[in-house]
Amino acid sequence: MPQALFKICILSFNLNNMINTTVKRPGLFFENVVFYFSFLLLVLVVGAFFYVRHLTASATAELSNLETQIAATKTEDQKKLEDQVKIARRQLEDFSRVISVRTSARDFFAGLESLIVPGVYLSKMDADFPKMSASLSGHGKSFPEVERQAMKFRSSPEILKSANLDRISVSETGGVDFEAKAVLNLGMKIPEYF
Repeated sequence: MPQALFKICILSFNLNNMINTTVKRPGLFFENVVFYFSFLLLVLVVGAFFYVRHLTASATAELSNLETQIAATKTEDQKKLEDQVKIARRQLEDFSRVISVRTSARDFFAGLESLIVPGVYLSKMDADFPKMSASLSGHGKSFPEVERQAMKFRSSPEILKSANLDRISVSETGGVDFEAKAVLNLGMKIPEYF
């Protein structure tokens, strides 16, 4: 009998297995839907990640391009400021040139001043530095002073190459007015600024 009982147990076991395998569980459809939905969601998230990464790279490139264009274009205020800077730079260069010429101009006029004898005053001087000529007008207290002045002009070859009195006249207030034409010496240091 134990053998019969064994056969019944095996038969019972086989029937239970057949019943279990042929009977569908009620949550299997829902599990399949959730699985495929999760898989689809995973694919969408991975695709969205790469799409957003591509958009970020292209936006960064576009942003750097726009920054370059903005830096290249200048506003009106920037243009005005640049013009003001150029004007200030030009003025500084002119000022430095004038300052550097100041000593040679001072020496030039000091040399001319050394030509004037006491009692004679220059009232006007027109100089044409490219032609190295000058036109001088002045006033002396007497004829002897004007004569000494003319002699001083002629005896200073380091400053004047030649000097000629063009006009001498007696002024209404007393004294003598004169006009002279002079040719400056080429060896004399003339200020470059003039």
